[in-house]
Amino acid sequence: MEKDIRQSLQEHIFRLENRRRELMRPEYLRLGLTIGQGQSRILMYLLTEDGCSQREIAENCHLDVTTLSRTLDRLAEKGLLERRINPQSRRECQIFLTEEGRKTAAEVCSCFRETEKKMCSGLTEKELEALDAGICRMLGNLTEA
Repeated sequence: MEKDIRQSLQEHIFRLENRRRELMRPEYLRLGLTIGQGQSRILMYLLTEDGCSQREIAENCHLDVTTLSRTLDRLAEKGLLERRINPQSRRECQIFLTEEGRKTAAEVCSCFRETEKKMCSGLTEKELEALDAGICRMLGNLTEA
């Protein structure tokens, strides 16, 4: 039985993400990070949004709040971030990168850029735009479902 294009596409997306993770894994290990727990996304987000709340991180990094709390604990244990009480709301913490966290986040960004270059090699800007538009539409379809 021949695969339909939708099955093929789903398989390619799965394999693409797995291969991307394989490529990045050695760099993550060198940095002391765990791939697949959102650590890199959190660090990259804090690089531009330092001092935000846990809720903001969860929303912008698309992470479950429970998972996020444990991940933040791990990053804090590694000395990459710290929690501070929000002076305007004592019930809320603000999350800040440490100096070491800033260095690690910059290295994570560099790793992502290198991986993106490899992944997009040989594709024209027009092809990338079409691919982006298609994936955005698919994501919208799943969000509406």
